[in-house]
Parts: sequence; structure tokens; C-alpha cells
Amino acid sequence: MAGFALRPGFGDPTDSWRIEQVWGLYQQNIQFKNHQGWTDWWVFWRRIAGGLSQEQQETILADIAKYLHPGAMKNPQSAKAAQDMGYESMVRLAASLEHLEVEDKVLLATWFLSKAINQNQFEQAHWWAMGRLASRTPLYGSQHNVISREQAEQWLPKLLEQNWQKEPMIAFAAVMICRKTGDRLFDISDDYREQVLTKLKQSKVPESWVSLVEEVKELSESESKRIFGDALPSGLTLVNN
Repeated sequence: MAGFALRPGFGDPTDSWRIEQVWGLYQQNIQFKNHQGWTDWWVFWRRIAGGLSQEQQETILADIAKYLHPGAMKNPQSAKAAQDMGYESMVRLAASLEHLEVEDKVLLATWFLSKAINQNQFEQAHWWAMGRLASRTPLYGSQHNVISREQAEQWLPKLLEQNWQKEPMIAFAAVMICRKTGDRLFDISDDYREQVLTKLKQSKVPESWVSLVEEVKELSESESKRIFGDALPSGLTLVNN
């Protein structure tokens, strides 16, 4: 709940003050170290990631990278530690750190793409993270930290090989990677755009997803929730001033 209430990074003048107050909690770590405790912990930091500085986001990544590395799951001890510490929530948190350097994002996206293709476990989380990391339009970060069009296009053939009807989250990742911005520096080539649009239509995804690739368009409420990774709890609403 605190993560929903704080949710900084979108221009509120008191964002930096609020983050200053809660950052000390991260350095103290959690007290109840069980699976649910860790999961809630990482979800909290994902929800307020928009207010964290680049240095703070890099600190978080440095702490969790060893659990996200593809080699971690090959070692029984590190694999168990990752599971116990809320692995899926760590994946979603890492993908939400938009202030990271492009090189870090490319590395994470490469890890998650490999896992999404080669492992059944946490498949949806890995595809979601892939789309979030390679998105053409950040939710709160700077466009300077967006992965290049050339790099994103190197990943698209792998996505196009997959069965999008079987796992719609792959299609959603492709939409994020190919979302039209109107900026040639970031927009993928027309050839890839046509390939993705053809497959989206064949896969019978929502028309709104197709529109995001065809034209420059704002996200709907449901699309925003999907990218954020969760919706507001029942009874809570966002108020526009």
C-alpha cells in the first residue's frame, strides 16, 4: 500500500523528499526474511522506482544481479536462494529501473530473453521484463536511456519465432519494442514493423495493441496497468489535480 501511496517519479515537487525518507529503509533491509516478505519488499521498490536516482537504482541492481544471472539457476544453492527471495518480483523490479545505463538494460534484456525462450518457469515475467526494458517509450525515465533501435531489432527475430497465441505476453513485449514514437532515432524499421503487425493480427491480440505499433498513441488505462505490472487495489483511485 505504501508503494501505491508514494509512487513518485512523475513530477510531484515532494518526490525527492519522500524518497529521502524511505531510502534509509532499503539500507536497513527487511526484518522478516521469508518468501512473502521478500516479494512484498521488491514490489514496494518497484512501485517507487520512478523516484529513485540513478545511483540508487544501480545499488538495487548490484544487490539482485547475482540472482538474475542465467548461471544462478544452474547452481542448486543459488537457485534456491533466488526462489526464497522472491525471484519473479526481482525480475520485474530490475526491468522497472529506467534510470540504468543502456548497457545494463541490454545485459538484463539479454538474460531475460534467454530465460524466456529456454525456461518454462517465470516465462510471463521474463517476457514482460523484456518488453519493459526494450520499450521505445519509458514510463518515467529519460529517452537518453532507451535501448537503441538497432539493438532492439536484433532481438525481434527471436520474438517473431515464438507462438504469440500460446503466450500473449510475447506479443505484448513485441508491442513495447515496436511501439511507434514518431522519432526516427527510436522507431524500428518499416520492414520489422510490418512483420510484427502481421503477426499481431494473426495472433488475434487486442486491437489497441495493434494501434500502438501502427500509430503514435497514448496508452489506455489497461495498457498502463500492464506496463506498471499491477493495478490499484480495490477502493483506491488515482486523482488528477
